[in-house]
Amino acid sequence: MHAIKNQLILLIIIDLLIVLLFALRILNIIGAGLSYGVSGIILDMLVVILSAYIIKSNGSYLQLSGKNVYKYFVYGSAFLIFLP
Repeated sequence: MHAIKNQLILLIIIDLLIVLLFALRILNIIGAGLSYGVSGIILDMLVVILSAYIIKSNGSYLQLSGKNVYKYFVYGSAFLIFLP
């Protein structure tokens, strides 16, 4: 249980970084240059890799009754990659 909590916290941090990067781009604080694209792609790959790892390593735990919130959060995080 402790390991999945750490993994979910890491996923939340990466998700927040993606949203922050998107917000900075919308507010024109950073340009749409190469660094924006590269950092977005790296964060997107981290989300996909971490989401897949969480689902694979904790699949039986996520199937338990009452744990569906975690499962939907992990799946929802994967959709954030389409944001920036």
